Amino acid sequence: MDRFEAMTILLRVVDKGSFSGASRDLGVPLATVSRKVNELTKLLLRTTRKVEVTDAGAAYVTSARRILGPDAFSRKSMRPSGLPPASYMPPVAS
Repeated sequence: MDRFEAMTILLRVVDKGSFSGASRDLGVPLATVSRKVNELTKLLLRTTRKVEVTDAGAAYVTSARRILGPDAFSRKSMRPSGLPPASYMPPVAS
């Protein structure tokens, strides 16, 4: 699994509050979003109506935001699929 791809998808699910919203925003199939998030078990509680972040998920989201950087979702950093390019290297804090 590509960790940056999984982080990007997870953050978009958290920001949108739904798997389908993340799927639309990223331009990837809903099945891909679901599969990637399922690979990161115990981070989200999913019901038919909403997505909630667990305590472990909140810590992961904080780390993922720091790793991916503030412009992780900017159009210029996205490839056509809506995910950051494979060569994306997040900024390093000094």
